Amino acid sequence: QTGVTWLIDTFNNMAAEANRNGASIQTSREDKHRFKVGNSTMVGRLFTMRNGVRTLFVEAGWPRVPTDGVVSGGGLARGMIRHLGFKSADAELILTKSTAGIPTWIILHPTGKRLQLHESSAREQIHILLNEKRTR
Repeated sequence: QTGVTWLIDTFNNMAAEANRNGASIQTSREDKHRFKVGNSTMVGRLFTMRNGVRTLFVEAGWPRVPTDGVVSGGGLARGMIRHLGFKSADAELILTKSTAGIPTWIILHPTGKRLQLHESSAREQIHILLNEKRTR
């Protein structure tokens, strides 16, 4: 629960910061949101950010009943960052425990590469939503 809350709050804070700097991002939240990851169904939260015709979805959750499936890869939860109409910017996430035992979101790249999700990663996603030059 803590990891899901951190992920949603991070994006909410980034959207609020962008709005304070002149953006006009509209946000909404949905609890008990269901989404698919592979053959499993996750139940959790959906945070939606809209900027004109662009939309960014942040989903995070875990299976709640046995028929929902499992969190593959030994994770605690799964997540998705999806841009409407811009699939190449999407990211699949897994919440794992670090060696220190702290829940950590990991970005799963199609190449098999795994990178830790930081606030800078979230900021880059907001830049894409705002149609700004990427920070990397």
